[in-house]
Amino acid sequence: MGLMEAALFLALMVYMIVSQVGRRPWTTARAVRPMLIVAVLAAFTLHGVHLGGGNGLLAAWGVLLGAVFGVGAAACMRLEGPAGARVTVAGWPYALVWVVSMGGRVAFGLLAQGAWQDAVVQFSVAHGVTDAGAWRTAFLLMSVTEIVVRTLLVQRRAAPVRAWQHA
Repeated sequence: MGLMEAALFLALMVYMIVSQVGRRPWTTARAVRPMLIVAVLAAFTLHGVHLGGGNGLLAAWGVLLGAVFGVGAAACMRLEGPAGARVTVAGWPYALVWVVSMGGRVAFGLLAQGAWQDAVVQFSVAHGVTDAGAWRTAFLLMSVTEIVVRTLLVQRRAAPVRAWQHA
Protein backbone atom coordinates (compact mmCIF):
# COMPACT_ATOMS: atom_id res chain seq x y z
CA MET A 1 0.00 0.00 0.00
CA GLY A 2 1.45 3.30 -1.07
CA LEU A 3 1.04 6.63 0.66
CA MET A 4 -1.61 7.74 -1.84
CA GLU A 5 -3.68 4.63 -1.18
CA ALA A 6 -3.21 5.08 2.58
CA ALA A 7 -4.35 8.71 2.30
CA LEU A 8 -7.44 7.59 0.35
CA PHE A 9 -8.34 5.02 3.02
CA LEU A 10 -7.80 7.55 5.80
CA ALA A 11 -9.98 10.08 3.97
CA LEU A 12 -12.68 7.42 3.62
CA MET A 13 -12.39 6.65 7.34
CA VAL A 14 -12.79 10.32 8.24
CA TYR A 15 -15.81 10.61 5.92
CA MET A 16 -17.45 7.50 7.38
CA ILE A 17 -16.92 8.72 10.94
CA VAL A 18 -18.02 12.32 10.31
CA SER A 19 -21.10 11.23 8.36
CA GLN A 20 -22.19 8.73 11.04
CA VAL A 21 -21.21 10.15 14.45
CA GLY A 22 -23.81 12.25 16.23
CA ARG A 23 -27.57 12.29 15.70
CA ARG A 24 -28.50 11.59 12.09
CA PRO A 25 -31.80 10.74 10.42
CA TRP A 26 -31.84 7.14 9.16
CA THR A 27 -33.00 7.46 5.57
CA THR A 28 -32.97 5.15 2.59
CA ALA A 29 -30.17 7.20 1.04
CA ARG A 30 -28.13 6.94 4.21
CA ALA A 31 -28.60 3.17 4.25
CA VAL A 32 -27.81 2.68 0.56
CA ARG A 33 -24.94 5.18 0.03
CA PRO A 34 -22.18 3.30 1.91
CA MET A 35 -23.15 0.01 0.27
CA LEU A 36 -23.04 1.63 -3.17
CA ILE A 37 -19.60 3.07 -2.43
CA VAL A 38 -18.16 -0.30 -1.45
CA ALA A 39 -19.94 -2.06 -4.32
CA VAL A 40 -18.33 0.31 -6.84
CA LEU A 41 -14.97 -0.04 -5.11
CA ALA A 42 -15.25 -3.83 -5.18
CA ALA A 43 -16.33 -3.85 -8.83
CA PHE A 44 -13.24 -1.91 -9.85
CA THR A 45 -10.75 -3.82 -7.73
CA LEU A 46 -11.85 -7.46 -7.46
CA HIS A 47 -10.87 -8.56 -10.97
CA GLY A 48 -8.90 -11.75 -11.58
CA VAL A 49 -8.88 -12.68 -7.91
CA HIS A 50 -7.44 -16.16 -7.39
CA LEU A 51 -9.00 -17.76 -4.33
CA GLY A 52 -7.27 -21.13 -4.44
CA GLY A 53 -5.21 -22.42 -1.54
CA GLY A 54 -4.34 -19.96 1.19
CA ASN A 55 -5.74 -17.02 -0.80
CA GLY A 56 -9.30 -18.25 -0.21
CA LEU A 57 -8.67 -18.81 3.47
CA LEU A 58 -7.20 -15.31 3.80
CA ALA A 59 -10.28 -13.89 2.02
CA ALA A 60 -12.55 -15.85 4.38
CA TRP A 61 -10.71 -14.35 7.38
CA GLY A 62 -11.26 -10.91 5.85
CA VAL A 63 -15.00 -11.57 5.60
CA LEU A 64 -15.12 -12.92 9.16
CA LEU A 65 -13.26 -9.91 10.59
CA GLY A 66 -15.47 -7.57 8.57
CA ALA A 67 -18.57 -9.21 10.04
CA VAL A 68 -17.15 -8.84 13.58
CA PHE A 69 -16.40 -5.14 13.05
CA GLY A 70 -19.79 -4.64 11.36
CA VAL A 71 -21.60 -6.15 14.34
CA GLY A 72 -19.47 -4.02 16.65
CA ALA A 73 -20.27 -0.83 14.74
CA ALA A 74 -24.00 -1.64 14.68
CA ALA A 75 -23.95 -2.38 18.41
CA CYS A 76 -22.41 1.06 19.04
CA MET A 77 -25.19 2.83 17.13
CA ARG A 78 -28.50 3.52 18.89
CA LEU A 79 -31.80 4.18 17.16
CA GLU A 80 -34.33 6.63 18.53
CA GLY A 81 -37.70 7.88 17.41
CA PRO A 82 -40.82 6.28 15.97
CA ALA A 83 -40.83 3.97 12.95
CA GLY A 84 -40.53 6.04 9.79
CA ALA A 85 -38.69 8.84 11.57
CA ARG A 86 -35.74 6.99 13.07
CA VAL A 87 -32.59 8.80 14.12
CA THR A 88 -29.27 7.07 14.71
CA VAL A 89 -27.08 8.13 17.59
CA ALA A 90 -23.41 7.19 17.39
CA GLY A 91 -20.59 8.42 19.58
CA TRP A 92 -16.95 7.73 20.33
CA PRO A 93 -17.36 3.94 20.73
CA TYR A 94 -18.69 3.81 17.15
CA ALA A 95 -15.82 5.99 15.92
CA LEU A 96 -13.34 3.79 17.78
CA VAL A 97 -14.59 0.68 15.96
CA TRP A 98 -13.98 2.46 12.64
CA VAL A 99 -10.56 3.77 13.67
CA VAL A 100 -9.41 0.31 14.79
CA SER A 101 -10.82 -1.35 11.68
CA MET A 102 -9.69 1.10 8.99
CA GLY A 103 -6.60 2.28 10.83
CA GLY A 104 -5.54 -1.34 11.35
CA ARG A 105 -5.84 -2.06 7.64
CA VAL A 106 -3.86 1.04 6.69
CA ALA A 107 -1.18 0.39 9.31
CA PHE A 108 -0.85 -3.23 8.22
CA GLY A 109 -0.60 -2.21 4.56
CA LEU A 110 2.17 0.28 5.28
CA LEU A 111 4.05 -1.99 7.69
CA ALA A 112 3.78 -4.96 5.29
CA GLN A 113 5.88 -2.97 2.83
CA GLY A 114 8.35 -1.93 5.51
CA ALA A 115 9.17 -3.35 8.91
CA TRP A 116 6.86 -6.37 8.62
CA GLN A 117 7.68 -7.29 5.03
CA ASP A 118 9.76 -10.38 5.86
CA ALA A 119 7.21 -11.65 8.37
CA VAL A 120 4.33 -11.17 5.92
CA VAL A 121 6.25 -13.02 3.20
CA GLN A 122 7.07 -15.88 5.60
CA PHE A 123 3.44 -16.09 6.74
CA SER A 124 2.22 -16.02 3.13
CA VAL A 125 4.57 -18.82 2.07
CA ALA A 126 3.75 -20.94 5.12
CA HIS A 127 0.00 -20.60 4.54
CA GLY A 128 -0.14 -20.89 0.75
CA VAL A 129 -0.93 -17.23 0.04
CA THR A 130 0.36 -16.97 -3.51
CA ASP A 131 0.37 -13.23 -4.24
CA ALA A 132 0.19 -9.83 -2.61
CA GLY A 133 -3.18 -9.23 -4.29
CA ALA A 134 -4.68 -11.80 -1.93
CA TRP A 135 -4.01 -9.46 1.00
CA ARG A 136 -5.67 -6.55 -0.81
CA THR A 137 -8.66 -8.78 -1.61
CA ALA A 138 -8.98 -9.89 2.01
CA PHE A 139 -8.90 -6.31 3.27
CA LEU A 140 -11.38 -5.13 0.66
CA LEU A 141 -13.75 -7.98 1.50
CA MET A 142 -13.33 -7.05 5.16
CA SER A 143 -14.39 -3.46 4.37
CA VAL A 144 -17.33 -4.52 2.23
CA THR A 145 -18.56 -7.01 4.81
CA GLU A 146 -18.18 -4.53 7.66
CA ILE A 147 -20.27 -1.88 5.91
CA VAL A 148 -22.93 -4.30 4.66
CA VAL A 149 -23.33 -6.02 8.05
CA ARG A 150 -23.49 -2.71 9.92
CA THR A 151 -26.02 -1.26 7.49
CA LEU A 152 -28.25 -4.34 7.45
CA LEU A 153 -28.26 -4.64 11.24
CA VAL A 154 -29.14 -0.97 11.72
CA GLN A 155 -31.80 -1.18 8.99
CA ARG A 156 -33.27 -4.27 10.64
CA ARG A 157 -33.66 -2.38 13.91
CA ALA A 158 -34.98 0.74 12.13
CA ALA A 159 -37.75 -1.08 10.28
CA PRO A 160 -38.49 -4.35 12.08
CA VAL A 161 -40.24 -7.01 10.06
CA ARG A 162 -43.79 -7.52 11.31
CA ALA A 163 -44.75 -10.98 12.40
CA TRP A 164 -47.22 -12.81 10.17
CA GLN A 165 -50.73 -12.25 11.41
CA HIS A 166 -53.18 -15.11 11.12
CA ALA A 167 -56.54 -14.24 9.62
